[in-house]
Amino acid sequence: MFSDHCTEEGISRPQFYQKAITDDNGKTTHKVWIIMGNEKLQLPITFTTVDEGHERVAKQVLGRLRIQGKPDKDKS
Repeated sequence: MFSDHCTEEGISRPQFYQKAITDDNGKTTHKVWIIMGNEKLQLPITFTTVDEGHERVAKQVLGRLRIQGKPDKDKS
């Protein structure tokens, strides 16, 4: 869905990155972010799995891209 939107809008495909973070108790969570062009987009939380992080970050970025892509009705 996210990749489809990028293709439809002629936007270059984003690059996903992640970093495992282990706390003092040995619990590992994952920081996930997307690089689009020269912009780094991430949420200020960590995720239990990389897949969960990819899905949540992609949804947030997709929502942002859709809002940015809507024509402004007040500008005519």
